[in-house]
This record gives sequence, C-alpha cells and structure tokens, in this order.
Amino acid sequence: MKAVLALGLLLALSTLCGCAATTQRALSVNRALYGDLKAPVMPPAGVVWTSYRAPLDVGPTDFGSKTGRATSHQIGLPPLPFYGLTRGVSLFAWGDASKETAARQGGITEIEHADYRLQIFVFVYKRFTTEVYGD
Repeated sequence: MKAVLALGLLLALSTLCGCAATTQRALSVNRALYGDLKAPVMPPAGVVWTSYRAPLDVGPTDFGSKTGRATSHQIGLPPLPFYGLTRGVSLFAWGDASKETAARQGGITEIEHADYRLQIFVFVYKRFTTEVYGD
C-alpha cells in the first residue's frame, strides 16, 4: 500500500517537472486565477492563498490626497481537469470594482493613479479590489 501511494505521489510530482509542461500549466493557472485581467504587474499566485497588491497603470505616480476603493467578489469551483472546467466555474459573483465606483466612493474627481488588490483562497473565493488615488 505504501509503495502504491509513493508511486502515485511520484507520478503527480513528475507532472510538475519540465519547462514546456510548467510553462503551459502556469499559463493555464494564470487564466484560471485572473480571467481576462490585464495589468502591467501580475505577481505569482499561490495554490492555497494569494494576497497581493499591484499597479493597474504605469507612469508617474502622483497619488493625490484622497483614496477610494471598490470591491467585487466571486465564489466558484476550482479549475478541474475536465473539458469546459479548466478555468473553473463562477457560481456567484457580485460587486462593482470599477475605477469610477472607487473614485465616487473616495470623493475623487480626477484619478491620478490606480492599484488593484487580489485575494484568492483555494481557487474557490476571489476578492478583487480597485484602489484609486487622486484629488
């Protein structure tokens, strides 16, 4: 029984090895985690817990005197190795994480800079927050 478990573990770990396999897997995982998010900085994501903050835009960073935030949430199924489920399935999603909503929440009329904060727990719960700075 121990030999079967060891062989299963070895086979599972061997799928993580190799440049081409790892690159394709990383692209697949990034699509599952981020969807269609396009940002200048995409930090690596963890399997169990991901939490980071990164810029949504590049250029001069004059933050201004006010800050506004807007958040959206998603609950779904993790990526599964079945046709049509490799990106996961969003069961519930709510919120408005647009820059306009964040600016309105912070009383900002002119946005100077924008960041985003992404938190993911076991591919099942995702929280995306847009943070804008300006006057």
